Amino acid sequence: MEKLNKKGGISLGSVPATVWTVILIGIFLGVGGIVLAEFIDQSTDATADTMINDTLVSLGTFSDWMPIIILVVVIGIVVTVLMTALAFGGRR
Repeated sequence: MEKLNKKGGISLGSVPATVWTVILIGIFLGVGGIVLAEFIDQSTDATADTMINDTLVSLGTFSDWMPIIILVVVIGIVVTVLMTALAFGGRR
C-alpha cells in the first residue's frame, strides 16, 4: 500500500515501488505478446486463433497507453519532489 504523508499525498518513499510497477507492466506486456505469438503459431483451431488474436489486439491497445501512463507517473514524481522541497524550504 502507498505510504501517505500527513497531508494525504504520496511520500517519496513510494517512488521506487511505482517505478518498478511500471517496469513490470512493460515486461508482462512484452512477454505476453511473445507467448501469445508462439501459441498462434502452434494452434490449429480457428476459434483459438481468433481468441488469441483478440487478446494480442487488447495487449497492443493497452501498450499504446503506456507512454501516457509513464508520463503521468513522472509528473506525479516531479510534483511530489517539488511539493516536498517547497514544504521543507519554508520551514527554515
